[in-house]
Amino acid sequence: LTVAASGVLNFGGNNTKVFTGGSLTNFGLVVWPSTGPNLWYFNTTHFQNQPGGLVDLQMDGSFTPNSGSSDFLNAGTLRKSAGAGVSQVVVGFTNAGAVEVQSGTLQFPVGFASSSGMNVAAGAVLDLLGGTFTLAPGHTFTGNGFYGVAGGNAFVNGPIINTNFMLTAGSLTLSNQIAGVLRWVGGNLAGDVTVAAGGVLDFGGNNTKVFTGGSLTNHGLIVWPNTGPN
Repeated sequence: LTVAASGVLNFGGNNTKVFTGGSLTNFGLVVWPSTGPNLWYFNTTHFQNQPGGLVDLQMDGSFTPNSGSSDFLNAGTLRKSAGAGVSQVVVGFTNAGAVEVQSGTLQFPVGFASSSGMNVAAGAVLDLLGGTFTLAPGHTFTGNGFYGVAGGNAFVNGPIINTNFMLTAGSLTLSNQIAGVLRWVGGNLAGDVTVAAGGVLDFGGNNTKVFTGGSLTNHGLIVWPNTGPN
């Protein structure tokens, strides 16, 4: 099924939606309205959002696997424009376009690979809940909202280059360098971590900090502020 550039696929109606087999390719607009279902099930589905395509999530719905292997390739825009609660992308997700979190929380429980931008508006949350997150060249987090790990267990493969990546709960395992700022408010940090020249690891937040296994190498700045743990 292909949604043309001038076409619209609207998920109105709160009955569960199931897409089975084959591929869904969007050049136009896929709308998940506030009247839609909580879950969109994929049965062995390849979902491609092409450049110029918009997937507009207007409620707290989740992309959920039902059977077989499914994936979501975003080369256009995935936008959570409404809904104050949590939406999840529970299928394999690759971002080469734009992800915009304008409202509520967008969670990734099974990781993603990204080589492009993810913007989080003030008051919104992009939560790396679990799995492996590959931050390839070209990937950026921007915006005044929360992006980082707020629970669960996340493995990040790739550098932290942005200025407000947060670890507030759960565990984060890194396998690369911190070239931006990692604010370690709570939770556990692990892996082989290098703070690059110009990078910052900030221990703000009075929760106990635990670093497990691997190595921590500093060429930049590790800050233990007066708001940090004892």
